[in-house]
Amino acid sequence: MKGDDSLPDLSALSAKQQVENCAQCHALKAVLRSGYTPGADYQDYYEPFLINSSEFFWPDGLSKKLAYPYLQFASSGCFLKAGLTCTGCHATHGSERTAELVADPGGVGLCARCHPEVAADVNAHTHHKPTGPGGNCNMCHLPKQFRNQLDMTDHRITVPVPENTVKLDIPNACNQSGCHADQSAEWASDWSRIWYGEYQTKRVDIANAIHRGREGDVSAVPTLLALVQADETAPLLRAGLVEILGKLGDRRAMPQLIEALTDSHSSVRAQASAALGRVGHPLATRPLVNALSDSVFSVRTRAAYALALLDYMPSEAHRDQYQSALGEFESVVNGKGMM
Repeated sequence: MKGDDSLPDLSALSAKQQVENCAQCHALKAVLRSGYTPGADYQDYYEPFLINSSEFFWPDGLSKKLAYPYLQFASSGCFLKAGLTCTGCHATHGSERTAELVADPGGVGLCARCHPEVAADVNAHTHHKPTGPGGNCNMCHLPKQFRNQLDMTDHRITVPVPENTVKLDIPNACNQSGCHADQSAEWASDWSRIWYGEYQTKRVDIANAIHRGREGDVSAVPTLLALVQADETAPLLRAGLVEILGKLGDRRAMPQLIEALTDSHSSVRAQASAALGRVGHPLATRPLVNALSDSVFSVRTRAAYALALLDYMPSEAHRDQYQSALGEFESVVNGKGMM
């Protein structure tokens, strides 16, 4: 990274920064301004579409349309817990395999490098024949969807939850074409329970709460707040939950939304700023004024707009800061991007 036209040295970046570098292109996002360089804070230049977007995402995060995979992958356990990056599976200089993969996508080739214990006894893990589609890691954990005449891989790297199909009509890996499309989701859910226990329950509860929240059901607020506070909630999911809470406008969320203004992830802080403006309670004023000094563009500009919604009259000490951030917000709205 010695000049504007040089290629970035990905090894010098954190896993998060590496994935964000790819997300310049491979993300559904709003462009706030130009000038991003590898290693910069993504929210300083872009805002990704989040789980609140019912047009693009099912309430469990599965894409509804042909879509870039940043949101899904950046919320996956493989990325968050093990630091897997895009180049862990895709060759930066290309390969002869589909999607420029570093290993054969069939069987256990891609996943065995990180999960040798599973590859050593595929049948024990899958309860399927190792030589059939059920022995292919991708069929269960990265299933394909046919969208807009193209096959699209689900990059959440998650587990099949056929009970979400039963409850919310969300597609699942077990009943996809090439597997058990001739069976019902109830059948697949029963076998999942027999083999793996009650792992689906928590995932169904989360998807259901997000669905209800997106539909404007304030009874989902306690569950959504619990998810925002849970340490295991992925940062981009937390940001999406905060966005939903803001649109619900329920004042019970105020303490958590104010706390979210100090979250370590800038996407959460940005959505907390916007959410507090929508809730419209004067108790949000002081925390939002503090957010005007945030180093990240999307956080301070959303804080300024939220304060404007609250009819904020700045003191002399904060007038320049407020006007500057509000001016940055207006520059985006007036043509340099979109909020």
